[in-house]
Amino acid sequence: MVKLFVDMDGTIATWDTELASSEILYQKGYFNTRPIMENMLEAVKLLSDEKEIELFILTSIFSDSVYTVEEKHEWLDTHLPHIPKENRIFAICGESKRKSVPFKVDKRCYLLDDYTKNLYDWSLEGKGIKVLNGINHTKGSWKGPVVEHSENPLRIASRIKEILYRC
Repeated sequence: MVKLFVDMDGTIATWDTELASSEILYQKGYFNTRPIMENMLEAVKLLSDEKEIELFILTSIFSDSVYTVEEKHEWLDTHLPHIPKENRIFAICGESKRKSVPFKVDKRCYLLDDYTKNLYDWSLEGKGIKVLNGINHTKGSWKGPVVEHSENPLRIASRIKEILYRC
């Protein structure tokens, strides 16, 4: 069985780079009201039906925010309620997502993320899949597999399964 770890911000929920260094990120109501990235979210829902894929959410949080964890749970409860809380992992922003997983990451563990730095770190033990979300990949430094957020959800899910089952 493969394990698929799905990032939230910029992958299944929109991320506003203009606000990334703003205090608005710390205000009540920011994370639980993030608009969905519709095609990516639908693709993840399709993948959650696959018996050979164990699905996790692996998202970053601000350690000094009183709202982030609670609001990300609320967002997930609304949009992906079938992913149990024990499969939701919160990494401290700026720290290794790979090291935040409570078990050993190996080559059967895939990270679906929009941020190249996370993918390269993950690839030290697991395998990464980059989500092209329309605001990232400006330098083209990620050389691994990619999926395009604007494609049809069925096509996105098929492409991810193709990558997961390739090995």
